[in-house]
Amino acid sequence: MEMQGDISSTQTFARLILVPVLGLMFLVSLVAWLIAPPVLSRLYMYLCLALAIGAIVFQFIYHASGPRTTNWFSVDIIFMLAFFTVHFVYPLFWAVGLAPSSYEIWINEAVVCRATMMSVCGFLAFALGFNVLADRYSHVQWPVLMDNITLQRWRTLGKVFLVIGVLVAGIYILLLGELLTIGVYQSTPGEYREHVIKMLLVTLMRIAFVLLTVAAAMLTGKWKIGWLSKIAILMLLAWILILGDRSLAFGLAAILVAAYSEYAKRISFKKLVLFIAAGFFLAGVVRVARYSPERTVSSFVKTAQEKSEEITWDTGLMNFAGSVRTVYAAVDIVPQQHDYFYGRLEISGLAGIIPFSRRLLPKKIEYTTSASYLTWVMHAGDFSSGVGTTIIADTYMDFGLIGVVAVMFGVGLLSKHIQQKARATCSLTWAVAHACLIASLALIPRYSMTYLVRDVLWPVLLILLASKILSLGRVPNLPAEMSIEQVTPS
Repeated sequence: MEMQGDISSTQTFARLILVPVLGLMFLVSLVAWLIAPPVLSRLYMYLCLALAIGAIVFQFIYHASGPRTTNWFSVDIIFMLAFFTVHFVYPLFWAVGLAPSSYEIWINEAVVCRATMMSVCGFLAFALGFNVLADRYSHVQWPVLMDNITLQRWRTLGKVFLVIGVLVAGIYILLLGELLTIGVYQSTPGEYREHVIKMLLVTLMRIAFVLLTVAAAMLTGKWKIGWLSKIAILMLLAWILILGDRSLAFGLAAILVAAYSEYAKRISFKKLVLFIAAGFFLAGVVRVARYSPERTVSSFVKTAQEKSEEITWDTGLMNFAGSVRTVYAAVDIVPQQHDYFYGRLEISGLAGIIPFSRRLLPKKIEYTTSASYLTWVMHAGDFSSGVGTTIIADTYMDFGLIGVVAVMFGVGLLSKHIQQKARATCSLTWAVAHACLIASLALIPRYSMTYLVRDVLWPVLLILLASKILSLGRVPNLPAEMSIEQVTPS
């Protein structure tokens, strides 16, 4: 018998208002995009910001209309805040006079209004896609009786994945040697072999974090994963931060928080604000300290102390917000200087979903990703450092505004579907997919869409494989042949 949802009548009514309002705002953004002025207009930017901020405010009100214990570390809230930071914080600071008008950021002032409104269109398309599907579950629906024996085996498997991950990290350190600690931050040190090992390490960590957290929460209602596991996790995250890889460290931490908030203790609005503020402050510290001459603890701390005056309340925030220049560059270049790529910029990323398949690609590809093309253009062929990309810049360069709207709407639909499946089934497969999705969407505004597929698909496939090999059930319902005594919590 299908379980009934736990959505209140108040929240159901709120959604019936929210969806039409978002739809109207989306239509306004499309019309505004068509008439965007070819000059940098403060009034027009106010319109862009009003639509974007309005979408967030309405989404927050909708969440507040739910149960008092609602989880604010939700996939929609996290993505919308991350997206706003990357695409709208700099225009907001400029509009209110906190940030100067800078050619380095605007690239070409003639395209800024049009590019910003395009980001608004994508933003509203996501919100519309997420909310057009009805909510049925605000929390995970626990089985009446749970198979604790299977859950204990999954928790043990999570510890095994963590141990293997630590061993893989050791191999990674040995292979890179001094390359890992000497010199300033590098996003991808080493050659192809080291890159493969790093991806294996990241996937193992994602799986271990979710399995440990979810299984422990189902068994005890708390984050009881053992002190050794906690110490290993904290040391791994600290090591990654000292190396300077903020995205990886924050992504893994987000997986932990996502799993904990869904299955152990829900994150309140106040705690969400504290997490975000602490995260941006730490991001600012790491940004400054990662340019130390050596990537060691002592050098990291020394550099942070010597350059402490550069660490302000908005250091990390504005660093992430600076990625918006890639959107302006993309709109300035395509299609005026280069035709739309029609998916060619996604080939390398999609090939990377299947391990080692990139070697099957032609040796000479003009540009493998939007980030590489934008770096070539914006740095005049100098690839010593990259400019990155954003989800809007990446999608626009391939498919234009129509692609941006379609992709963002699809991401919204996918996010709601995975969230509701995870909460309805209490399945470990969907739990992994949901936690990894939240972490990926927290970062993907500064990446291409293909990262989302890989970050979620690989851990899910690994769970399915482990379940098949070890004959472990992924839904912790108590089988009929088991006795009630076997469900006593550990």
